[in-house]
Amino acid sequence: MRHTVVTHLVNNRTPLTTVMKISGHKTLAMVLKYAHANQENIQEEMDRLEKRFGSAA
Repeated sequence: MRHTVVTHLVNNRTPLTTVMKISGHKTLAMVLKYAHANQENIQEEMDRLEKRFGSAA
């Protein structure tokens, strides 16, 4: 259940330090083991970066 909650928090862009406190992990390294970015979120972030910096290039 912890994995599912951590994954949902990360996918909703909750700061990792907040996820760490909610989940009870002692280190960010442990949070990252549970937090898997999905392809959709990666693409959304790339699109946001392109909108922000793409026109500046």
